Amino acid sequence: MNSIEKEYFDKLQEDRTAIADTMEKFAVRDLQEIVINQSAGKAQFIYDLIKNADDMFAEKVKFVLEKERLVFVHNGLKSFLVTDPANEQKALEDKTLGKVNALTAVTKLYPSFQSVFNYTTAPCIYAPNIMFKIERLIVPVLLDSDLDERYHDETMFVISFDKDPVKAYNEIYEAFRKFNYQSALNKVKKIEFEYDNNSVSYKAGDKIKRTGYPDSRLIPAELRKNSIAVEITGTRPGIYFLVPYEGKLKNFTENRPTSMMIPQIRGSKERMVPVSAFPDDYILYITMDNFKRYEDGLLDAEVLELRENTGTI
Repeated sequence: MNSIEKEYFDKLQEDRTAIADTMEKFAVRDLQEIVINQSAGKAQFIYDLIKNADDMFAEKVKFVLEKERLVFVHNGLKSFLVTDPANEQKALEDKTLGKVNALTAVTKLYPSFQSVFNYTTAPCIYAPNIMFKIERLIVPVLLDSDLDERYHDETMFVISFDKDPVKAYNEIYEAFRKFNYQSALNKVKKIEFEYDNNSVSYKAGDKIKRTGYPDSRLIPAELRKNSIAVEITGTRPGIYFLVPYEGKLKNFTENRPTSMMIPQIRGSKERMVPVSAFPDDYILYITMDNFKRYEDGLLDAEVLELRENTGTI
């Protein structure tokens, strides 16, 4: 950070502190909770972290969920700049607004980032050219030291769970399981998640496709390596794991599945492929015989339909 950026940072800190002071007054202090919880789903900030990395020309991003913190790292090429707070509106319109400014403001650029304050009092950002944390929702504060685990060319966000670690872990864990990125990505090509002995990645393209291992708590280890990520449409859409198995399903799970069907066209006829579904866990069990019989159709389709006997779920 050069001398001009340091001057801008000090001005930005002064500006945001004045706003934070106002927001903590009795008449408007509830606005903080409204801002923090403005998104549907409290862990929506993970999508803004990906968007920020994409804006920084990162090609790879990675989330590591631990019991006491979440780490997000990317290999962005652009510097984490701070711009003159006196000209933020024009800079936003010109698409030159500094990322330090953007993350310390409630804007449409990163509309859900403040949901991170459900879990931490101060997210920390370690970039090649600047290290700072954000306090009181919008106030940037410089950090004195770097992280030993950060490579010199990486940008790393560290969200310490200093409010309710168990709640934070569970809600972010659930957000990872239901991850579904709809916005366009310009530079990011790979999104990785590590949590609870899982390693799951998404390759970006026209559609983001999921690969890797599913949740070890939900699918037995002997079945995980053959599990396949598939996109399901309907009223319960999402990325599911299709899990082939041999023998009796009760040997692998004690839970009671819902009997469902995946339609497949064979010749001119529609065939129904039976699956044992756990929609809440995004898991579909299929016998190995049926999987081999319909493998091409199940794996070649970009999207699969899941039906009950009474219609599409």
